[in-house]
Amino acid sequence: TERRARAAARGEGGGKQGPPTRSANVRDLELRLSKALGSKVTVRDKKGKGKLEIGYASYEELDRLLDKLLG
Repeated sequence: TERRARAAARGEGGGKQGPPTRSANVRDLELRLSKALGSKVTVRDKKGKGKLEIGYASYEELDRLLDKLLG
């Protein structure tokens, strides 16, 4: 048990870890972008750099998103 606790403290092993917590600012940005685009948006931010992930379920939805983003 102690070995597992030490491994979990180091971030090793089979301990279940949830997704990393995001700041309130990042969660708010995800919500606002999701509402504006009508699709799920995930922001991956690390010290001011990151990625935006915009989900779509079909090519038609992708076309709609492209129209919103480019149009």
